[in-house]
Amino acid sequence: MKRLECHSSEPDCFRISLTTSNCAKLFPLGSNDYLLQRAIFEQLLTVGVDYDLYVIGFQELLPIWQASCPLRTRSCLRRLVPAILQRLNTGVENTPEVPAESNFQQGEGDSLLGSSDRQASHDSGRPAHHEWPSRPTPGIYRFVTCSAIGGVGLMLFAKEDLTVQVLRTCNVRCGTLGSSLKGSTAIQVLLSNTHCNQKFTFISSHFAAKEGSTKLSRRIRDYHITMRTLEKHLAPFQDGHVFFCGDFNFRISPRQPTDLQYSDRTVIERLLATQDELHNEMAAGAVFGGFEEARINFQPTYKYQLLQNEQKYDYTRQPSWCDRILYKNDPNSIRVHKYASIDRRPSLTFTDHQPVTLDVSVSCHTQLIAMAMQDIPPQSTIALYAGDCTDILLVLFSRLYCAPSVFDLVLLSLFLCLVILALFRWMV
Repeated sequence: MKRLECHSSEPDCFRISLTTSNCAKLFPLGSNDYLLQRAIFEQLLTVGVDYDLYVIGFQELLPIWQASCPLRTRSCLRRLVPAILQRLNTGVENTPEVPAESNFQQGEGDSLLGSSDRQASHDSGRPAHHEWPSRPTPGIYRFVTCSAIGGVGLMLFAKEDLTVQVLRTCNVRCGTLGSSLKGSTAIQVLLSNTHCNQKFTFISSHFAAKEGSTKLSRRIRDYHITMRTLEKHLAPFQDGHVFFCGDFNFRISPRQPTDLQYSDRTVIERLLATQDELHNEMAAGAVFGGFEEARINFQPTYKYQLLQNEQKYDYTRQPSWCDRILYKNDPNSIRVHKYASIDRRPSLTFTDHQPVTLDVSVSCHTQLIAMAMQDIPPQSTIALYAGDCTDILLVLFSRLYCAPSVFDLVLLSLFLCLVILALFRWMV
């Protein structure tokens, strides 16, 4: 890889921190959980490095029934902004407040209907723009935007003195029957400094879980649904820098002895070289064509015992590197400073995953990128998407299972009647 002696203070590169975390549907999001949130982000986010941009991806942020509600995940992401800014602006007085919701236009992820290979959220083909104060404060970070689908979320934070234009967002459904149980969300931005403009696409994904060849095929399918949708609705998105993070769920196969020392570097290298599904499928050209991954020197990130301060695996699942961050490095413009898992301190033991972080410098290897994106034909509007129907059913059935009520029974009955009526009209 090309050596890039690049620091964020130099005008011809950007220093970026990316973090991905599967929250096992247990992230503390209550109104009284601010201190817990601060403790979590003190572990997740590194400060003291002159980053231009922080990118944070989440998976399984919410329980299924809540994540299936449109806009719920994005609302929860915005609720985390104060704790994140408090962490990023440590030692800085007068931390910037969260911009009012009215400041955000539709193109910044307000529509969370999601998309599959046949369906795209209404915002996914529209340029977005955000006006920030005309006198930015150097060294202070601000919230840029967020996007979400189901329990998958993505957040961007940038220096006040860095110009960031949000170009597009896109959501992809990959779950059963087109639901948002699995999926991806992407944000495309233009970063500008005094020297150049560069286009970046950041993707957070959660692919099919569990072990076995059938589930492996589902993961490969989820990847291709995501790429087809992004290529259609963010076109062209691969002519800039692309970072792909998330819980891809690729496993170590076959199962290994439970007494295997996963902290041993030799063991790590052997498993990744021969038993890791992601490496094997990339080598076969089945997934992530053109993407690279930095060298892994950390233990498998899944599955840990919950609420255990020590790093103890739950051997009901084969310990695997489910949580990864990949990138396109063409033409050799990315320098990796660090690729690591984040220690399971007490504040992070609520999840059975171990978060992963990537620290990179990206050089400006091209001239000014055109600000105008090519036009994409508007999406046709229909009353009810199959994926939306599935999400509504998930919400209703989950509520009936957890806390049944007459109101939920009435809603379910009405919804089923509407579906039957729609099917009848379609058939005749």
